Amino acid sequence: MAILRNPRHEKLSQLVASGVRTTQAYVSCGYSKRCGPVCYNLLKRTEVAARISELKEMAAYSSAQESYSTEAA
Repeated sequence: MAILRNPRHEKLSQLVASGVRTTQAYVSCGYSKRCGPVCYNLLKRTEVAARISELKEMAAYSSAQESYSTEAA
């Protein structure tokens, strides 16, 4: 999957995938603290959920490769 077209959605995906709390991620992307449950609908969007999953998989793969190369040395 490619980078999301909406830069705020992409940034949100990256922050959530990296472990930032959802509320903090929303505020970092410029959304209001008071958006409440309405903002959580963004995480349910197919493209956003898929991007978060992809970023988490990439991080896990990278971590595994790094661990393997450290052990092999």
